[in-house]
Amino acid sequence: MKILLTTLNSKFIHSNLAVKYMHAMIRDRVDSVVEEFTINEDIEEILSRIMQGGYDMVAFSCYIWNIERTMKLAENIKKISPQTMILLGGPEVTYDADVVIKKNPFVDFVIAGEGEKAISDLADIMLQAEDSAGEISRAFGENSPYLEPLMNITNLYTAFAPCDMDFESRSLVITDLSIIPPVYLETKKQEIENKIVYYETSRGCTFSCAYCLSSTTKGVRFFDYDRVKAELTHLVSLGARQIKFVDRTFNSDESKALDMISFLMSLDDGSINFHFEITAHLLQRPVLDLIKTARRGLFQFEIGVQSTNDATLREVRRANRFEELSHNVLEIKSYGNVHQHLDLIAGLPYEDLQRFRKSFNDVFSLKPDALQLGFLKILKGSPIEKTVENHGYSYRSYPPYEVLKNSYMSYADIDHLRAVENVLDRFYNTGRFRYSIEYLYDAVYCGRGYDLFEDLSAIIKDNKINIVRKEEEFRAMKLLGLSRSECDCMNTDFYVELLRLDYMNMGRNPSLPAFLASKNAREGESRLREFIFEFTRDQQNLVELGFAEDVHYKDAYKKINWSIFEYDMVQYISEIKKSGKTDIVKVVNVLIVNYDSGKDHNGDYRMLRRAYEI
Repeated sequence: MKILLTTLNSKFIHSNLAVKYMHAMIRDRVDSVVEEFTINEDIEEILSRIMQGGYDMVAFSCYIWNIERTMKLAENIKKISPQTMILLGGPEVTYDADVVIKKNPFVDFVIAGEGEKAISDLADIMLQAEDSAGEISRAFGENSPYLEPLMNITNLYTAFAPCDMDFESRSLVITDLSIIPPVYLETKKQEIENKIVYYETSRGCTFSCAYCLSSTTKGVRFFDYDRVKAELTHLVSLGARQIKFVDRTFNSDESKALDMISFLMSLDDGSINFHFEITAHLLQRPVLDLIKTARRGLFQFEIGVQSTNDATLREVRRANRFEELSHNVLEIKSYGNVHQHLDLIAGLPYEDLQRFRKSFNDVFSLKPDALQLGFLKILKGSPIEKTVENHGYSYRSYPPYEVLKNSYMSYADIDHLRAVENVLDRFYNTGRFRYSIEYLYDAVYCGRGYDLFEDLSAIIKDNKINIVRKEEEFRAMKLLGLSRSECDCMNTDFYVELLRLDYMNMGRNPSLPAFLASKNAREGESRLREFIFEFTRDQQNLVELGFAEDVHYKDAYKKINWSIFEYDMVQYISEIKKSGKTDIVKVVNVLIVNYDSGKDHNGDYRMLRRAYEI
């Protein structure tokens, strides 16, 4: 018997942990293969590769981003090879598994909830059927002795037997995680190169947020600590660049979080990054003190705020204490070593456009490294699905099931927020205009972050000026136009230099746009170039700039860029990363950027300042 365990990831850099778990459960007795695709690949090419494998069963891991293409693949596999069994699992088929079976005759099995035990039991039955019937698909006919064992797998739905158990009575979780073998101890380097490695130390969540599927299961279960340490040690030894923990709340148990963070710090090889979802208001002093000592860039935190409206939070059963959360986020920001990504959800109950504006302003005032503005999804099986009528929700009936309107926001309001989200992502979350945006916020929009992006959105929609140029240059022009409209409130000369800094930090370009070039550079270009040549001939300068000790100055020269500034940008960005505020120091200098250094967790290349006389 040969089984394919597969999925369609949203991007190449992503990987799927679920199919690895399934493989670990059956690999000792079944010829099982793991192969992952992406939603961007040609569906006919994927179909061809699957059919070439000659599988007895193809098992798909299903999510909102891949379900439509997955169903097309599954249907075509069955048309080509009726004897090939189709198994679906994952959150997108868990909460209406019986409906999926009834509506799609090409689907043979659906696993609802955690699938490791179910697929193991199913594999055993299929092996027995293969021994007795030869072809597995013929073994599950009427009066088959294998139907009862199939029905005894509590979270397995099958087209071969009626479901005589309601959904709520089925066991969707594995209480003893020790039955799941490790999945990464035998991983090879090439399997994780250029990919995010997903990992979990626990399952379940201590909270019961109504919009989240984790609320459908109660309690938190932990994997064995020694097993976790062994797998993580192996992954870091292979050169993993980012390990993303999928634990719903990494710090739900403070003592375990403290031990794990300490262990991860001991694994630090100078370039690894660990990403967690944390609940910021739960962070206690011992954990904060430990985080403070971590290497800059070692940790990345994703923090779900969702709303700052108490009525909203109560309605969706979200436990958030914004005052404590804010205090901890700002303290961590002062350390200058952790990337913090904060989330908001638009479309929650009791939050109209005006109240959402306040939530946005509250969160943006913390100056997170990224602020994700998401839109509420009415996920199948989530508790909020049962409140649709109460709050007047209309939402897309197809993935990703996003809200179109509710009793508090019209479709026009939601559409307006999407325009704000667009400029937020393009200008702020990409990090491409981080410093000019932050200065504009401090100088003009302090406390009104929403207004900043709303105004910027309005400027982007203005099509009166049609200039054909690079996208980055276009964005810089738009930002400059926004700054000039508010120029009475700010130091415009300094702001133009911040725009130039941001532009230089995007990557090496042959030349800056004319409107951002230093006027002093134009007046003494040849002398400046000689200054840079002298700089690169000093090996200590190159080492300080981030080059290897044996780099040749001619090679280094090809990988840098420079510009004359009239303000000390190095001091400015160093202090703003910690406190969010700094004095503006006026001093003529040359800023030199090394594009060979790679960006740090804040999105900055290595840069040096050198004094310069005009």
